[in-house]
Amino acid sequence: MDKRLKILIDDITRAFYFSICRGLFERHKLLYSFLNSTSILRRGDEINVDEWNFFLRGSPTDFTHHENKCSDFLPDATWYGLFGLEECAVNFKDITKSLQDTCKYYV
Repeated sequence: MDKRLKILIDDITRAFYFSICRGLFERHKLLYSFLNSTSILRRGDEINVDEWNFFLRGSPTDFTHHENKCSDFLPDATWYGLFGLEECAVNFKDITKSLQDTCKYYV
């Protein structure tokens, strides 16, 4: 029963997607696809609330006291954003440290 239900939900989702895309301009289809995909992932708890809020608003914490050690490659705003990403998502833990290690080889 669960397998059949999953097949039905997937089929209905696909049918809705194609029906709606027929009525959209080409430039709007990518945005619709993104919103549809993230909605499915959020409903499945693959994107948590903190990650989604970070994507929408960025980090509320001020990280400007951290020196940009990859300034040759990354703008300061991106560097500070990575600290915010580390703060909100456990999957990105130590991304700045990893990036610093990589930047050493290219300077």
